[in-house]
Amino acid sequence: MTSDGPNLSAKIDLIDLGIPYDSHYRSRIVLPAESEDYFLHYGLLENVTFLLIKVTYNGNYDFPNEDSFDPLYRYEPDTYNINYYFEGNSGKTYPIGRLLLLNGSFTTPLTKIYLNNPLDTDVVLDVLHANIDPPKLSPVTSAITFPALYYSNVITNSVSCGSTTGSTEFIITDNNTYYLEVPYNTILSIEKSINDTIIIYTTTRVITLKFLTNFDFNQAYSRMMFAYKSYPNIDCRYLTPDNVYLNGTAINCISGFTGIDIVAPVIYYNSPPSGITWTGSGTTVPTNVRLHLIHDSFTGWTVNQLKYLFISGVTDCWDGIIPLSEVSLKVYERGSIIELTNGIIVEGVYDVVISCSDNANNTTTNYISIWEAQMFMLMILRLLLFINMVC
Repeated sequence: MTSDGPNLSAKIDLIDLGIPYDSHYRSRIVLPAESEDYFLHYGLLENVTFLLIKVTYNGNYDFPNEDSFDPLYRYEPDTYNINYYFEGNSGKTYPIGRLLLLNGSFTTPLTKIYLNNPLDTDVVLDVLHANIDPPKLSPVTSAITFPALYYSNVITNSVSCGSTTGSTEFIITDNNTYYLEVPYNTILSIEKSINDTIIIYTTTRVITLKFLTNFDFNQAYSRMMFAYKSYPNIDCRYLTPDNVYLNGTAINCISGFTGIDIVAPVIYYNSPPSGITWTGSGTTVPTNVRLHLIHDSFTGWTVNQLKYLFISGVTDCWDGIIPLSEVSLKVYERGSIIELTNGIIVEGVYDVVISCSDNANNTTTNYISIWEAQMFMLMILRLLLFINMVC
């Protein structure tokens, strides 16, 4: 603020300026006459990020208000300037005048200063020090969580793998570029959890990955399991945000879509064995199925027997061969919604639902109708009997 007589001529309002601090220290120092290299102690503070020094020349130490305007300094400013220099640079000094204000940050605290008083009188310094503590680093714990992820936030490193490129670890990034490296050889398991969450259990910590959408969740899991199959040294696989690579070639299961798994598994069916009839094999779902209730010295068909009877194998573009243990087969009596967990144990007509999902939760579902052979023959005999009666 400046004034011209009784009139205010200029003003900068500092009411909206806040300088953060975590600790402060205030002191009053008498800088002796003709002193040099006077080290300004920060009191209880090791470093400071804010320093304010108010200088009173020719002051009355007991009654400072009596000469608070320092008339001698006002009229002889050159004579009454003390100066300072930064530690390690005594050859370059700076005048203080009436006021010194220095401001830093926790990453660049103020360099310590030394004072010179060339005058033949003592000088009073009112000093305010303040400091911002550096952010406390979170200790490494047994658990870490990454929220709000896209599938592309989980990639791998790229390392030499024979004559091509492979990977040895996941790299998990969030949208603020923070990342975590997870070596394959430290992973105990990778598991899907509720609320679109993947949990990685390692030898040192538990890592929780929370995804923004169910699509990102499923794609991330599929991509991770695809890459993890490269350990230990099955083949050479790695991930980028936009693609997945197998032995140096980008996987492209459907034209125009790279880096994501949107193709469902393919179920292959057997041809009917001797004594059983149906139409269809390979990728064609069996129809017109006729079974004998009694077969191979067994009566009835368990769920597992039906599974191996019908299915020859399941493959997926990303997951490769899917074992039959991961294929679901459910049996229902025609017209009922109650699942027959014991399979077929009596004569009748049944509906079989076969389904299989890959790591990205792409699902193939097929439906097969079974006419139990003995029941079918009984229907034929009844029909012939009816025709004879009519005739």
